[in-house]
Amino acid sequence: MPKVHVSRRDLKRDELRDFGTSLLEFYERRRVTIWTVLGVVAALWVTVKVWGYYLENKSRESQGHLSESLNLLEMALMSDKPDQRAQLLRQAANNCEILRNRYPGSQAAREALLLKGSVLFYMNSPEAALRDFTEYRETADSAEERARASVSLGYCYENQFFDSGMQDINAGKQALYSYKQAAEATTDPYWKHRGELGEARIMEVLGDLKEAVKIYEQIIADADAEKQQDVQRFGDDKQEKKHSTFDLLPQVSELFDARSIAQVQIDRLNALIQGGEIEAAKQLSTPPASAPASGPASGPTSGPASQPALQPSSAQMAAAAAAPAPEAAANPVAEIPVAPPAPASSPAAAPAP
Repeated sequence: MPKVHVSRRDLKRDELRDFGTSLLEFYERRRVTIWTVLGVVAALWVTVKVWGYYLENKSRESQGHLSESLNLLEMALMSDKPDQRAQLLRQAANNCEILRNRYPGSQAAREALLLKGSVLFYMNSPEAALRDFTEYRETADSAEERARASVSLGYCYENQFFDSGMQDINAGKQALYSYKQAAEATTDPYWKHRGELGEARIMEVLGDLKEAVKIYEQIIADADAEKQQDVQRFGDDKQEKKHSTFDLLPQVSELFDARSIAQVQIDRLNALIQGGEIEAAKQLSTPPASAPASGPASGPTSGPASQPALQPSSAQMAAAAAAPAPEAAANPVAEIPVAPPAPASSPAAAPAP
């Protein structure tokens, strides 16, 4: 019998042929199953893509509604026509409620809760505003959110305290407690200093000017430490060292940051202490036993509030005037500066976002 020579290439071809035959047989036996699995995988991929697009679209829509509501609040605060202001505030409140119902569980819906509290405050409904701020704080997902809510609550209670002619001591204590919570809840400098500034204002109104000075000094010390940490971390910016004629003019951020505000208040309070104003502040901050304490004010008013039993001292009026503007939304850029009058006529601060 003649010998048959089989090369390695022939063997390889046979192996490939056998493998192809086996694979074809495997496919024929399981063709339905294979196509079913591929169909399921394809369907899942399409579903994930469509769902992702849906969520992205919903997020974009909700953020748009939130921005619209914020713009309405800004327009209301800038309006000098009472009817137009009231209409814009109602529209902003309705938009916030619609946003929360239409996009439940979204971040925009959470921010709408905080914004709605600010709107309700300006609509003369401080109790409703307090409920929204409290709900936001109780459901907060981060320390920053808790601080923001606490600052908002502090603003609300502080205004009730001033509207009552500083007779509603409970509102003053609640404001102080809320501001302390804000300062302790987060290490974020922005919200921490917001809480500390509010705490110092209340201490001043209560007549403890020295304690207020200590808080302001702590704000300055913390701000200097934060700046030093930034220098160590990122180094000096050589461009900032180039001086020009405009260097003689202070920057806007240098005029309104927490450190600058604290320094101005320290200089003012030290002058009051040296002038003997501290004792008058202490006496005027505590109502006499015969004077009934008025209940919490119904909210910000355009006319004079009920007359307090005692006229506030210059230190107390200055503290009221130093109260911050409302935080209308989560983004600090959205703050709406409102110059507050004396505490006996209208609120000196308004709640945050």
